[in-house]
Order: sequence, then C-alpha cells, then structure tokens
Amino acid sequence: PPAPPEKFPEILGQSPAIQQIFSALQKTAATDSTVLITGESGTGKELVARALHNLSPRQKMPFIAIHCGALPEQLLESEMFGHKRGSFTGAFSDKKGLFEEAEGGSVFLDEIGTMPMSLQAKILRFLQDKELRRVGDNATHRVNVRVIAASNENLEEKTKLGAFREDLFYRLSVIALELPPLRDRPTDVPALVTHFLKQFSKGLGIEPPEMLPETMRFLQSYRWPGNVRELQNAIERAVTFSNRKQLTPDDLPARVRRRDAEAQPGLAIRPLKDVVREFEQEYCAKALKLAHGDRRVASHMLRISLPSFYRKLPPGAGETNR
Repeated sequence: PPAPPEKFPEILGQSPAIQQIFSALQKTAATDSTVLITGESGTGKELVARALHNLSPRQKMPFIAIHCGALPEQLLESEMFGHKRGSFTGAFSDKKGLFEEAEGGSVFLDEIGTMPMSLQAKILRFLQDKELRRVGDNATHRVNVRVIAASNENLEEKTKLGAFREDLFYRLSVIALELPPLRDRPTDVPALVTHFLKQFSKGLGIEPPEMLPETMRFLQSYRWPGNVRELQNAIERAVTFSNRKQLTPDDLPARVRRRDAEAQPGLAIRPLKDVVREFEQEYCAKALKLAHGDRRVASHMLRISLPSFYRKLPPGAGETNR
C-alpha cells in the first residue's frame, strides 16, 4: 500500500519507483545500520536522509549534514572530528567536531565520494569502533551517532579504480538506497509541481496560479537532467516572473520547451553569452518584482546603475511600472 504522505511531506509521488523508496525507509528507520543513498544530482538525497532520521528513534536529536567536498582535507577533518588547542594555526581552544555535536542523532555525509583517502580511513575506523580522535589529540571520544552517506558517483566503480576504499564502501552500504531520476517517474511530476506552486506562491503572498494542461505536458515530457531540483527552480522562476493567473508554456525555461533538447540533452549547450544574458534578464525581472515595479529601487538592490539595469531588463518587463 502507498506510504502515508504525512510521513514524507518533502518526498512526493505515487510511482512504483518512489513507493519502493518509501517502503525501504519505513523498514530501515528503526535500525541503526549505516545507509548509503545514491542517485543523480537533484534527486533529493538529503531529503531522504532527513526523512530517515525523522522516522527513527533519533528524531528528537540533531541531524547534521556535512558536505565532504566543500572543505580542504585538514579543515574537513577538524570540522568532522574537532581539534585540540594548538593542533594547528588558529586552533586557539579545544573544539568539538560535528560528529560530537550530533550525539544521539544522525550525521549525513553528503558526496562522500569526494572525501580524501586519508579521511576515508578515519571514517572507517569510526564506523568500526564508534570512537574518534580530535585533530592533535591522543584521547579517544566515544560518540553515538547514525551515519548516513550519499553520493552521485558510482562508488563501486571508484573502488575498482582505487579512488575509494573498498572496505569503506562495503561498510557504508549495509543498506543501499538508489533514488530514481525524475525522468523515470514522470507520473510524479504533477504532485511535485502542485507542491512547488503552493510553496513559492505562499512566499510571494499570492494565490497559486493554475497550470494549464499544455504546460504540464511540457513538464512531464522534459527529461529533467537536474531532476527534482531543476523542476523546483523552473516552477520558482515561473511563479516569480509570470503576472498571469494561469501558467502557459511561455512561462517555462526555454530548454524545457525545446523538444530537440529534451530528446538529446547533450546537444542543448548554448553560447555562454546567451545563457548569461538570459540569467541577467530573469534576475533583473525578479528584482523589479520584489521592488514592486520601481526600477530605481531594483537597480539599487542589484548594485548596478539605472541605465545598466534598463539594458539588462527583458523586453517588455515592467512596461506599466515606474
């Protein structure tokens, strides 16, 4: 039977692929097993990790996300495990790491495939012993957290290439969840669109516009290489820039309307200047809307001159405004 939607308010869909994820979440939430979530960028790996935490006995304790590719190696180690005073330049006091801060809760290691090999060894040791050493410290600290990891890379392939520790891969993937790309579950697009329409309309203090059937057909036939995140951005753009009560195909990004690009997304690369111009036009139109049509205020918000703002506006934007 379908999972109750209130249990997964951020993960929407009734397709068999997403229902399998719901079922796996319900079965694994009560365990303390390490989980590896894989899937393309934008498929919602952190949302699934949070749902797993929120369904677990650890739900009232911290959920801390760490992006493994966001920091240099030494800083990442200090961020995760903490450090002892004087262990490196700028370490003026003892500091707990995020693993200790998450005591009793869950730690989400996002894009673990980018983690340096030396830190992979320390993560493996932690998973085996449930103990860690702060940088520059000889003492060990016992920590009770559940580790959930995610990657948009094929970690098994990386282990064959020697770029990821095989023993860590098997330790992480006690439970493996693979999130389906949005193109494999087009029947879930309407529910996601409805959710995002309400979300962004509420933020702007307006009634959600109606999605015309023709517009929805474009949304369901596009392949969404950026997955749910790309769909979310497209709906935010449409709600922000449209002044109509109904969203037409013209309110969608050009790439979504281009059938050839849908069929062969690899051929959808355009000249950089065109992409930059389109982004500037959209961003200036968004600023104009937030400034209630006052171009001078909008240009000030963007820290550019008024003449420059006029040049960057899309044709016809705010013609009836100041």
